Amino acid sequence: GLDYYNSDTYPKWKNHLLMVSLKNQTFYTFKLSNDGNTIIGQPTLYYVGQFGRLRDIAVSPAGRVYICTSNNGNDKVIEITPLVD
Repeated sequence: GLDYYNSDTYPKWKNHLLMVSLKNQTFYTFKLSNDGNTIIGQPTLYYVGQFGRLRDIAVSPAGRVYICTSNNGNDKVIEITPLVD
């Protein structure tokens, strides 16, 4: 799953692509250039293996971020927030 984040709710993620991975069980953020055409630097990894397989990601109109897991009958929708660096 992949979504663009452009909300002021979590300023740390504004103008980032947010992505989750089934196989790697990881949530990634990719900082974009000011014009939004280029990824700057390396991705930041969050929640590696913490929730199992991550199926999809969604950003609500209020700027909240949700991930959906895909763990063979133990599927969940989890609201996440940026971690403190």
